[in-house]
Amino acid sequence: MRNATNASSKSDHGLDVQAWQLKHSANRIAGGADVVPQNAETYRALYPYEPQNADELQLMENDIVFVVEKCDDGWYIGTSLRSGQFGTFPGNYVQRH
Repeated sequence: MRNATNASSKSDHGLDVQAWQLKHSANRIAGGADVVPQNAETYRALYPYEPQNADELQLMENDIVFVVEKCDDGWYIGTSLRSGQFGTFPGNYVQRH
């Protein structure tokens, strides 16, 4: 498990996020929190996370996040139920719900 100090050392996932959104936008899967992405796994945030880049998702403790992809570097891509925002976040900040 990585610690918070290593959180900003991820690869740039901006293109991953854009590609996923484009691929699924026709099916309205990348919509707001009122739409649960198809085949998403539900996770709960264990810790708050403040985005360091534009493609990242803010997490507050106990947020529910619908994870649509797990990247090889330990970062996840998903949608926050609270905010409806879509982006990347460190996978070690969440737990399967």
